[in-house]
Amino acid sequence: MIKLIKNELTKITKKKSLYIMIILLIVFIIINNILYARSYSNDGDQYIQDAQSEYDSLLEYKEYLDELDKMSKEEEEYYNIIVKQMEKDLYIIENEQNVNAVGNNRFVLRTIFAQYDIFIIIYIIMIAGTIMSEEFNKGTIKLLLIKPYSRTQIFVAKFIACVIVLIASAIILVLLQTIIGGIILDFNSLSVPIVEYNKATQDLQFINLFAYIGLDFLARLPMYLIVLAISFACSTIILNSATSIVIPIMIYLFSSTIEGFLNGINASWMRFIITLNWNFETYLFGGKPEISAFTFGFSAFICILYFAVIIGSAYYNFKKKDIKNI
Repeated sequence: MIKLIKNELTKITKKKSLYIMIILLIVFIIINNILYARSYSNDGDQYIQDAQSEYDSLLEYKEYLDELDKMSKEEEEYYNIIVKQMEKDLYIIENEQNVNAVGNNRFVLRTIFAQYDIFIIIYIIMIAGTIMSEEFNKGTIKLLLIKPYSRTQIFVAKFIACVIVLIASAIILVLLQTIIGGIILDFNSLSVPIVEYNKATQDLQFINLFAYIGLDFLARLPMYLIVLAISFACSTIILNSATSIVIPIMIYLFSSTIEGFLNGINASWMRFIITLNWNFETYLFGGKPEISAFTFGFSAFICILYFAVIIGSAYYNFKKKDIKNI
């Protein structure tokens, strides 16, 4: 199995598209970081004064709310927001670290998947959408099947190779931004932790930047895997590389549009739509979806169910596929 996976990865590294995508990514990162450098300037210690000013203003309003005999629901919600922001301002003042800075390398890395994940999506779709169809269209699948490997081993090895490419793509993306962003923007901001308010524990959490990036990637991983699985299944069942690339790209690109449309409807059946369940960022730091019908457990179940059906269909089709006329 390991030898099969290595063989698949070797084939992938020989693809010109790999290096074209890396070059395009480097160019895009350079341009994006230059735009950040030109759009945002370093205000020195102004951020400390801003935090102090905001803290004093919020403290005054907090004391007013504390004196009330009973707060309304809206006032209670605003009170919690005030306490959260005051804690963050106090951290900025005491530690002299601008955790709210936008125009630095830390901010770009913090939002790296939101800004760049289209490159990850396109690349894994290009790989998963051709990894099986090209074998059949070129007839090279016969060379694999005459070797002492079962169809199950071949199928699993190809899919694992796609997953490895997915993880490697994310790592390369982070490394490129860290280096290029460090040169154009700064390296100093990388030591500043990410400060998030945990709604479950109702306190601030301080997280290392790269630990936060890893957490963000894990939250988006179900989405990446589902898109990969769709492309891989299309490649296996349809055996048309172009179709296997276009279908998952369209699903991904229109997922936000679909989500906005369905949220407006707010129907019970929409809980079962995969695009509304595959991004787990909502659940980070004790967060909850706006629609109470969604829960972490339910979203995880839907993702696993869709994944099993998609990959199961592809596997069944691959096991039954006739290669005599290829």
